[in-house]
Amino acid sequence: MLKKLLLPIAYPWAHQWVAKMAWGTAVFIALFLFLFAPFGLASFTVPYQRALITAGFGLITGLVLHLTSRALFPYIKARNSWKLWEEIVAHLFQIGVIAIFNSCYAMALDMFPTSFNTVFSFLYYTMLVGTFPTVFFTLLKSGEIGRSSELISLDDSKAESNKSAISSASDRLVLAGQNQFEQVDISTDQLLYMQTTDNYVTLYWEDNGTEKSMILRGSLTYFESQINCSFIARAHRSYIVNFNKVTSWDGNAGGGKLKLQGVEDSIPVSRNYASKWNVWLKERLSNSPK
Repeated sequence: MLKKLLLPIAYPWAHQWVAKMAWGTAVFIALFLFLFAPFGLASFTVPYQRALITAGFGLITGLVLHLTSRALFPYIKARNSWKLWEEIVAHLFQIGVIAIFNSCYAMALDMFPTSFNTVFSFLYYTMLVGTFPTVFFTLLKSGEIGRSSELISLDDSKAESNKSAISSASDRLVLAGQNQFEQVDISTDQLLYMQTTDNYVTLYWEDNGTEKSMILRGSLTYFESQINCSFIARAHRSYIVNFNKVTSWDGNAGGGKLKLQGVEDSIPVSRNYASKWNVWLKERLSNSPK
């Protein structure tokens, strides 16, 4: 499990998801406090008073989640990779901010004494209650629990639905992972290669001269079904390559290795795929072996 926490994941905080998460949580908090009336809320016997007060807690929760998520989103998107442990820490940070603002709201209503002890109590109990579900649902959303680690085979209908994710523009490459909200949208010219490990695929692409990478959940076949580009194709059972990025080819129809622009390591090409690309590569590359 500790290894999983170090895995990069697709940045999940798309704006549409942020709004649903923030205000869905706000409604849940308001309803929970109204129905169960903890923290002395039972003393407000007039229904509309309790409703207004609990709505205030919900509103604060929603605003904090929405605004902090929006503030963090550009930072997450700019990162070369966003790891699972960072996702959990970010959510725990949000819980802490919610606790502080809600404690100030409760003190303003004279529900609790105005003191640092009140703030610390809110922090303690909010973190105590919120940590487990935060970690659990983050792992669940990222696909680290509740799913089989075996490769998922696609039937024909699934493959067709994946192809619908391909951009209508021929120079765009849109790849959707099997985890919710996992998606990469780049130009076909940016992609360098894709490498599979277990049930994950690492995408490597170029962005303004810098190599970037992201790990998405799914088999190489899963992502291959989403590609509709003649020069982005299999080179090996573990690799998909942008053949327009090849700078050298050392091999023949029986297999070999190729180098990609800006990539230090060589990419293997197996016999099954070398027979297709050997002649094309040798004709295209002036520095390939004859």
